[in-house]
Amino acid sequence: MLKLIRFVSPWRGWRNTDSYGSGQFGASRDAGARRHLGRDIIARPGDAVLAPIGGKVGRLGLAYADADLGLITIEGDGACCKLLYVKSDIK
Repeated sequence: MLKLIRFVSPWRGWRNTDSYGSGQFGASRDAGARRHLGRDIIARPGDAVLAPIGGKVGRLGLAYADADLGLITIEGDGACCKLLYVKSDIK
């Protein structure tokens, strides 16, 4: 039986469609030129966050060079997970 893991506490839910677009896997990006390859979770500063995979932090940086949006990669067991749009002052 599958067990649903809540990655954020308190659980605030999945980000669906809002003024920025859709946070659902497979949603259209860049007028259909590409698809969203992730699933957005709602969190606020101070919320406890569970890493989606076990491993080590591979990189801390910016999601895009021209934006103040953070990026964390976690690498382990042959997998890599990207966490995007995190608060950029993470040390």
